[in-house]
Amino acid sequence: PMAMLGNYAPPSARPALAAMSAVALALAAAIAPYLAMTLRRIDPWWPFALAAIAVMTAALGLFHVDRTLPKSIKIKLPLRSVRQPRQYSPSALVFAAIALTLAIGFQAQVLMSATQLSRVLSKELIEYYMPLFWGAFAAGGVIAAILLKRLDARIAMIAASLAAACGALLGAIATNAQLVLIAHGVAGIAWGVLLTGLFSTALTCGPAGKAGRGAGIVFAALALSAFMRI
Repeated sequence: PMAMLGNYAPPSARPALAAMSAVALALAAAIAPYLAMTLRRIDPWWPFALAAIAVMTAALGLFHVDRTLPKSIKIKLPLRSVRQPRQYSPSALVFAAIALTLAIGFQAQVLMSATQLSRVLSKELIEYYMPLFWGAFAAGGVIAAILLKRLDARIAMIAASLAAACGALLGAIATNAQLVLIAHGVAGIAWGVLLTGLFSTALTCGPAGKAGRGAGIVFAALALSAFMRI
């Protein structure tokens, strides 16, 4: 999907589409604890079946879109040009280093979130408060869609990285649940901006028609960092 967005979407639409991807990931992660609680009570056959059906449905939908979207774009794209901020398009090696660094930081934040909550909340309540980070992350994706239309992605990501660091620090030193939850909200919004900026940069990374390279780098970095966390 990310490669298709990079190949077909006009530059003015890419920040919003990158934000949609980040928001979708956040919403999926937010419902994961509740989904896990539900799936514990049913036959294990169902989760595998539902996952297979979802992946197959998405793949068929993408196949259809890939065949029809180029034609519709030629008809529907607006002719007027909109002034956009300069797009940052690093080399593949530099972008891979940026993506891996951010991915490792993101996994560290996710890992710390549960640990920090366990310090101030009972074990039974942790599952109910974990989605707070992901809800804030989704809000950060929406904010990023607005910011990236007006700012260079690098400026937005540098500001968001400072906010994420402040949120992580507050969560580390907080001594009560309220401060930990505020810290997770700040960090979630910041990481929503950061990953949306990363996705948006991936869509502009590389020559025209090769957006798959940037998207592949991002998801390879996320997969590698998740493996390191485990």
